[in-house]
Amino acid sequence: MGSLGVSVLCNAITNYIHNNLIFNEGASYIGSALTKCHNLSNLTLSLQRTQIGDEGILDLGSALQKCSNITFLELFLR
Repeated sequence: MGSLGVSVLCNAITNYIHNNLIFNEGASYIGSALTKCHNLSNLTLSLQRTQIGDEGILDLGSALQKCSNITFLELFLR
């Protein structure tokens, strides 16, 4: 799968995490996957009604810092 395919896959995965039982470990996996999306420039994450705690948010934030091509980032947290 090329870079474009990985980017599309990452977008598809992250669009479906809203209102699901995603915990710290899941957030870490999402962050790891996002760092492999080298062409990712726009990202919207809906993390509302998940079970992600402080550790998961820190891991996800650290991973997002490595996504240097993101020019638009929208996070929905609750």
